[in-house]
Amino acid sequence: MTGPTKVAKVAAKAASGGMASKFMRWVNSEAGPKTTHFWGPIANWGFVVAGLNDTVTKEPGTISPKMTSVLCVYSALFMRFAWVIQPRNQILFACHFCNECVQLNQLRRWGTWAYLEEQDQKEARKQAETDATIATSK
Repeated sequence: MTGPTKVAKVAAKAASGGMASKFMRWVNSEAGPKTTHFWGPIANWGFVVAGLNDTVTKEPGTISPKMTSVLCVYSALFMRFAWVIQPRNQILFACHFCNECVQLNQLRRWGTWAYLEEQDQKEARKQAETDATIATSK
């Protein structure tokens, strides 16, 4: 081998400040982990985790359509906010985009459940009317 290996090149770049300085620039940036631009969105991932947990463990009948709608509006507003502020907060945007998807899925689950419940009630009423008609004709 005549030239330096890949490992030697990477080590030389790290030692010269290439990789380390990029990381430190991010750490010290306006959206790095020393700011609320980083920790606020990290905390908001709790909404996404809770929504995913509800999707897996809760029945659709327990979903509050009003609260779920409010969470959808909240996430839509904060997606807009995350996009227009400077510096643009991509972590916050991603968090609220994911929350929007989870909450819309919850609304879909609730809507499907409510529709099917309504259809079952109509069918039960129709069956009761049929049974009453049969009972009076005997």
